[in-house]
Amino acid sequence: MKYLLIFYFTICFAAVSDVLDIKLPSQMKLLQKLRENRGDRKLDEIKTTWEPIRIHFEFIETPPTELIQQTETVLEICKTFFGRHLLVKRQTGSLEWKSTYETDWGLLIVPASLQKSYDSDLVFFVAQETDSEVEYIARAGPVIFDEKTGRPIFGMMILNNHYMLEFQGTNAKFEAAVQVVLHETIHGLGFSDDLYDNYFDSTSGQKYDFTVYQRVNLQIDLPTPRLTQLVKNHFGCCNLLGGTMEDQNGSGTAGSHFERSIFHNDLMTGSMISGNTLFTDFTFAILEDTGFYRVTKHVSDVQLWGLDKGCDFYQQQCYSDSSYEEFCQNPYDPQDKSDNFLNHLSCSYAQTGIGYCVNDGLVECPYYNIIQDLDCRDADNYDAKFFQGTNFHFGYDSMCVRGGLPKKGDYLYLGFSCFKYSCDEDQQLSIIVDGTTYDCSDGGSIPSFDNTKYSFGFMCPDNPKDICKSMNECPNQCNKKGYCLGGVCTCIAGYAGRACEKACTTYRDGIECVQTCPANTFANAETMYCIGCPANCVTCSAQDVCTLCEDSHELVGGFCNLLPNYSLMLATSLIALLLAL
Repeated sequence: MKYLLIFYFTICFAAVSDVLDIKLPSQMKLLQKLRENRGDRKLDEIKTTWEPIRIHFEFIETPPTELIQQTETVLEICKTFFGRHLLVKRQTGSLEWKSTYETDWGLLIVPASLQKSYDSDLVFFVAQETDSEVEYIARAGPVIFDEKTGRPIFGMMILNNHYMLEFQGTNAKFEAAVQVVLHETIHGLGFSDDLYDNYFDSTSGQKYDFTVYQRVNLQIDLPTPRLTQLVKNHFGCCNLLGGTMEDQNGSGTAGSHFERSIFHNDLMTGSMISGNTLFTDFTFAILEDTGFYRVTKHVSDVQLWGLDKGCDFYQQQCYSDSSYEEFCQNPYDPQDKSDNFLNHLSCSYAQTGIGYCVNDGLVECPYYNIIQDLDCRDADNYDAKFFQGTNFHFGYDSMCVRGGLPKKGDYLYLGFSCFKYSCDEDQQLSIIVDGTTYDCSDGGSIPSFDNTKYSFGFMCPDNPKDICKSMNECPNQCNKKGYCLGGVCTCIAGYAGRACEKACTTYRDGIECVQTCPANTFANAETMYCIGCPANCVTCSAQDVCTLCEDSHELVGGFCNLLPNYSLMLATSLIALLLAL
């Protein structure tokens, strides 16, 4: 068993990064011009409607034989995922490679055979490398920008096959490979600190009137409107200046990722962590805030980390005088030979695996990071000798609990177990062990058990309803044919179902295979999905024209914008008033 978790730091880059030195003079002039005079955005020369984005991946060189199928499938999943969830205002006509574009990008040279037109909205040139001496799995960023809007239209992605090979095998490992490429694609779409000054309001076409706030500890708060409102509502603090970006690991990570101690296992934090990585509305918000994209109706992964914990949690994290359960107090020290990681074990915060208290290099606030062989979600990657006689269960429907049900004569080696769980429609949690269902609707309770059969029992999690609300998993992680978002697989063409387990040669509406798309959805031949209304929309007349928004949103320019949490604002005002008296 691997006791020490290996952290793979994804060092990403953008076209204007001085670390990798791929500044292209013509593109720098274009971006600077658009920054200085927003009136130069010729928005009337692009299409007025928003349409599903078409992303194309073009190999500079072919992946190794043992990785061809995995890499091609991963890229196809990513293309389908964004085509289903992201809208863009397309150029009129094809995406043309212009003779004025520089072809030497430093890390790769665009060959003449690929300098052509593409029926796409964003093209990535994908290169390969195999390097065990570096810590990144992949790198990506935008390089060429549309001269009318500043939107990225050509980018590069470099996959480090030394690490990509380690994602072969189980469904959970394959899912991690998809997450790597999704992460890098988002950087290529424009999530990069060098481009923040080019973000604009897609409704008015005007540049945002904001200044990125620099904290004394070098963290920056990005005050784009949707991201800022979302973090205020999620964390329960109406005084926040914006979404806080990472300040560790230098250029390429710092500034272009969410802060780990605040956003924890969000897909767009600066490194991968074992266990359940989430694609949250924070990421969708920043994509919309670029001005280049709008989002279709979807259900995002639910993030419990920091939920309603207030300004103190967001601003102080583990340095607060208050103690927050998101953080642990006694991290394992691998340099101390007398220390044993077994003395630092617990369930991870979201109960998705068994981890140990650790600082991961991105944040000084320690948390329980899942050990690779003890990820409850991974059905095929565990060390059975640690669970002999405990009726353990590993898989997408498994969670970590304190204690276990070791049979008489057996020993619970780790003090924690992975058991099957389920939730009913009332968000009541049950744990299923050896065919018996145990009621865990009462947080922190210890269900009664057959003490003639088992040595001792287990403790239910403290927050059963929250766990049920955050059930983000799809059966078998979509069986290497899709990516799971909010419990729903986005499958590659030819498949449908909760786990992409059904053959489907027609359109897909959610998890169903359909001949024609139903009302309030719109057929898309590129992805073979029925694309829904805009995000947070109840009814619409087109995929980019909402007619009625959900109660928590307001209708602006055919889309739904998140409203402030007025009850939160009122409570904050009352507190301020009382303090002033």
